[in-house]
Formats: sequence, structure tokens, C-alpha cells
Amino acid sequence: MSLMEEFDVIVIGGGTAGVAAAQSAIEAGARVALVESSRLGGHSLFKGQLPLQVVNEQIGTSDEPISFENLIKELDRRTEEISKEIEARLTSTGVACIKGEGALAGGHQVMVRQGDDSSLLKTDKIIIATGSLPKPIARIPFDDHSIFQIDRLLDWKEVPTSLSIIGVDKTGLEAAYLFSLLGARVFLVDENQRLIHDRDPDLITALEAGFKKQKIKTL
Repeated sequence: MSLMEEFDVIVIGGGTAGVAAAQSAIEAGARVALVESSRLGGHSLFKGQLPLQVVNEQIGTSDEPISFENLIKELDRRTEEISKEIEARLTSTGVACIKGEGALAGGHQVMVRQGDDSSLLKTDKIIIATGSLPKPIARIPFDDHSIFQIDRLLDWKEVPTSLSIIGVDKTGLEAAYLFSLLGARVFLVDENQRLIHDRDPDLITALEAGFKKQKIKTL
């Protein structure tokens, strides 16, 4: 284990929030490190916005059915490209981008593990921006056969004939629209009477109308 240089701020997590936090801290004059175990950019971009963008582009340029295999290949290519752009932008402003899994080590220290290697970072402040993990319903555990956590939907080999999405948050809505465009019959299941019920009523009405047009069924 090696002892690395000290930082004023260490951000653990390189998604949308982590990248924004690192940018804000460096603009405030701090010495900043950003620790991320995977690609910079996060779930919101790579599992939500980007797939929808790529699918809409392919729909607009061809009348042929979209190949799920080709879609995943294009997503991988674009994901790698965007991640490198984010890293280059952060590095150019002075943020140290460190690849590895970050963990609190006590005493204003962060342990970074990458495979069998580990290093220790010292800092004044730590920002945790690691996001969250889907939690299974007690009586419906994930089995990776017919019941999946939503982060795994793009790991499939082909588009299912139909799927039910339990929970109507932003991620669920993006997944429903994406797989509807890909030809699956989609059911949304939620305890509330309306989609994203806590948002502006006009927005909800427009969203529900769009989903109805896509033949996405809300239960």
C-alpha cells in the first residue's frame, strides 16, 4: 500500500453528482480528487439518457427493426467516448481522476482499491456521491432469470416480448419508453394513481398521453 498526496476534497463516485461536485470544488480553488471504480458519467447518462438518444437516432435513420446487439455495441462505443471526454475535461481543470473503489478509512482518509492494489489518500473533506442500488421486494427477490434489478436491463441478449416494471421513478419511466421503442410490450406498476404524481399536473398529463400513444400500460 502506498501513501498518496493530500487533497482538500475527495469525491467518491463519478456519476452526474460526483462530476458536478468535483467541478464546483476545483472552481472554488480546492485540490480535488475524484474516485470512480467504473466509467465516469454514471447510471443516469449511460443507462437512461444515452440509450434513448441512440435508439431515437436509429429510428430516425432507418425503417428496419433495431438490432439489440448492434444497439449495445453502439452504446459501448459512445459510453467509452463520452467517459473519456468527461475525464479529459476534469483533468484539464486540475481534478485528479483516480480509478478504483473508494472507502472511508477514518482520520480524514480514503482507501482506494484496484484489484489487489490499494492506496491511501488524505483529505480535509469527503463528498460521497455513490448513488444507490435497487432494493428487491421481500416476496419478489431478484433471480436474474425472470426478475431483474433495473440496472441489468441492458445486459440482456435480446429484447423481451413483454416486461413489467415495478416502480415509476425517472429510471423506470426511461426504461419503459426505451423498451417500448424496441418493440416490447411494457407494463408499469405503481401504487399511485398517476405517473410521477408529485410533479406538475400538466407535465403528468402530457407524459401519460405520450405513454398511452406508445401503448405502455399503467397498472
